Amino acid sequence: MDSARGFLDAGFRSLIAVNEVEQMTEPLANLLLDEAARHGRERPDEALLAPFRWEVAGSDLATFYRELARP
Repeated sequence: MDSARGFLDAGFRSLIAVNEVEQMTEPLANLLLDEAARHGRERPDEALLAPFRWEVAGSDLATFYRELARP
């Protein structure tokens, strides 16, 4: 789950997280065997992705640096 930190609560359909690597077998098999489910997860939700875009992150970072540079 550590690798999904910061994204677990975002609501991404395509994010599959397990506690241990060994637990990934079943979700992976389901994706390989269920084409409809796999394709349903492939379509991104643009509204959910918007806060994670580089433009947003860059803007947030620029604001942070401007605030640090204030006298």
